[in-house]
Amino acid sequence: LSIYPTGSLTAQGTLEAPIVFTSYKDDAHGGDTNGDGGATTPDRGQWYAIINNGRATFEHVEILYGASSPMTAGVLTRSNTFNLKNSVIRDNLYACVALENVTTVTIENNVISNCSIGVHMQKFKYGAVAKVTHNNIVGNTTGARVDSLIWWQPQWPLDARENWWGDASGPYYNPTKFTLPAHLNGKGNPVGDGILFDPWLGQDPF
Repeated sequence: LSIYPTGSLTAQGTLEAPIVFTSYKDDAHGGDTNGDGGATTPDRGQWYAIINNGRATFEHVEILYGASSPMTAGVLTRSNTFNLKNSVIRDNLYACVALENVTTVTIENNVISNCSIGVHMQKFKYGAVAKVTHNNIVGNTTGARVDSLIWWQPQWPLDARENWWGDASGPYYNPTKFTLPAHLNGKGNPVGDGILFDPWLGQDPF
C-alpha cells in the first residue's frame, strides 16, 4: 500500500474495533479470506508494507505480518505528515516502523513488538530529530536503530525517551561508535547508537 506525495490516508478505528492491515492467511481477522479452511497460518513477511510519501494518520489500527523485504517495515514514512497513535504494530519480518528523513512525525502510545527492529531510522538529515514517545517497544531483536551515523559527527537523530523497553531497568545499550555512556545493565530491548533513551518508562504503560 503506497501513499503518493499528493495523496492521503486516514485510518481511524476504535479501541473496540481497530482497523487491521494483515496477511490474507490471518483467519483471526476477517475470517478465512483465502478459503483454505485453516490449512495456512499467518507469518511475518507475507505482504510488503505501508509506505507513506504523502499524508497519513493511523489511530487504533493493527499492522501485522508485513515487511517482506529488507529496508521495509509494517509502516514506513518518508513524509513528516504522519501520525501513528494508539495502535499495534507487531510480527513484521523486518522493521515494525521505519523513518526516512523525517522530524515532526507523531508516534506515541503504540505497541511495537516482535519485529527484527522496532523503530528503524533508515535515513536522516543532519541536525534533525524525530521523536517517538510513550510506546511499548518489546520483543524485538533490536528495539531501535539508526543507520548512516558517522563516528566523527556525534548526533542523536532519534529521540526515544519515555518509552517502555520491556524491563524496568531500561534498554540494553553497548555503544559501537560514540554518543551516550553504555547501559549494559539494561534488560529491555537493545538499542543502537544515535538514540536518546534516558529517561525511560519504568513500567508498561498499557
